[in-house]
Amino acid sequence: MFHAFKKAGYPIAHLDNTNTKSERELILKWFHKTPNAIITSVSILTTGFDEPTIEAIILNRATKSLTLYYQMIGRGSRVLDNKNTFDVIDLGNNFHRFGPWGADLDWQKMFRAPDYYLNAILSDEDIQTEKIKGYPEALKLIIRKNLFLTDAFKNGLFEIQDASSQLVAPFLQIEDGMKICDVCAGAGGKTLHLSALSENKGQIIAMDIYKNKLHELKRRAKRNSAFNIETRVIENNKPIKRLYGKIDRLLIDSPCSGLGVLKRNPGSKWNLSLDFLEKIRSTQQEILKKYAPMIKKDGKLVYATCSILPSENEQQIDKFLKSDIGKVFMKEDEKKISPNQTGFDGFYMARLSYK
Repeated sequence: MFHAFKKAGYPIAHLDNTNTKSERELILKWFHKTPNAIITSVSILTTGFDEPTIEAIILNRATKSLTLYYQMIGRGSRVLDNKNTFDVIDLGNNFHRFGPWGADLDWQKMFRAPDYYLNAILSDEDIQTEKIKGYPEALKLIIRKNLFLTDAFKNGLFEIQDASSQLVAPFLQIEDGMKICDVCAGAGGKTLHLSALSENKGQIIAMDIYKNKLHELKRRAKRNSAFNIETRVIENNKPIKRLYGKIDRLLIDSPCSGLGVLKRNPGSKWNLSLDFLEKIRSTQQEILKKYAPMIKKDGKLVYATCSILPSENEQQIDKFLKSDIGKVFMKEDEKKISPNQTGFDGFYMARLSYK
């Protein structure tokens, strides 16, 4: 949209969360003073944006949030002496989902069916889904479809993840405003889920030894408008020790044999060896001992693998709890997910806290 208006000769600028504070001030000052000026953004303009002289709002994307819908339009809704109307050009079909802006809202309908608006977006693109018992936030495709090509995915309204993986983030029991750390974040599937559960509040530190994976996480976070995620590359022990005693919730989605995902990746079994399993078990124990001290005295950590081997799962936790570092912790709960019983990936997760 930015390039279309610029090519047509309109005065236009782009503003989003990547701009610095000084850049933001300059752009808003220019917008206020320039006749017929246009601002584009990948998200709603909030902090520091107050321009009641707006004459038109163009919604170029679909949203599942009623709040965002009202905020986006509300930027131009105030009546002035020389202005009592403004235009809304809705390219995201939001009118179809939410109804006319300013119309009475059926709050009872929203409370009874909180996924109503998301389902309406999916139906726009003929995405047929169903709920899965025991997986409260998962939707399963009824008819196979390339979701990566849909506008709903490109606008960050959902992520694609195995159902079992979606149970890990809620198992962490996060609360508002917490400082959360995902130390084996990779490309960030569970990090993004944590951001959604935290409603973009608090702080999430995503760490990994692979810089390219964190770069992919940044890209996905931008698409999802997940602004409470900070990435840190682990190059030595310094960034780890700086966080000792400062984390409310810690996720260790540990490297593992991957034996829980053989259904999706059957060829991986030929790459397994006794040497590899011995090395990965040693790595898992090392990770537990190195990162567990990050949590506060009232904090919690979750250790998770996509393996079905007891030696990578409950036996690792038992071994850690008997170690010098682990003896101050206790196991609150654990969950084992069998691919044979669920049809989804095999997973293990254990939640620990200080005694």
